[in-house]
Amino acid sequence: MVKIKNIIGTLIIFIHIVISKIHGNRVMKSFFNTGGIGITPLRCIIRYATDNQLKTDIILLYSSRFDDEIIFKNELEEMQGLNNNLKVVHTLTRPSEKWKGLVGRIDKQMIQKVIPDYMERVFYICGPPKMVEAMVEILKDLNIPEKQIKQEYFPGY
Repeated sequence: MVKIKNIIGTLIIFIHIVISKIHGNRVMKSFFNTGGIGITPLRCIIRYATDNQLKTDIILLYSSRFDDEIIFKNELEEMQGLNNNLKVVHTLTRPSEKWKGLVGRIDKQMIQKVIPDYMERVFYICGPPKMVEAMVEILKDLNIPEKQIKQEYFPGY
């Protein structure tokens, strides 16, 4: 498991990992997990992958409290439309009545439902410390090898 405390270092390492794991026809499968403002560095990686048409298979599971708190929502939807290798899934912990997506905190069952091939993926977790720590425990419970778990504490503002 990799812990990185410097956000610039995180971006450099994450972009390097995403790029360096593409070998010929073999496509790296990634799972990006974030909550709130933790989307910021992951959004940069997704933008890079989309703009450069990388074959990296990315699933983003992004948790927010309210519908109107989904940061970069329109941009993520736009990138998903441009990038066939990107799947964006939102979950809300306090949804409005009009919300049609997933509801609740990210847990073991949600990961298994959204990512059937989760054992084949490298997990990048970025967000508030408690969220990151809870996700690491969930991934360990799913028997994800530590070498497949990359984490960044992004406490926000």
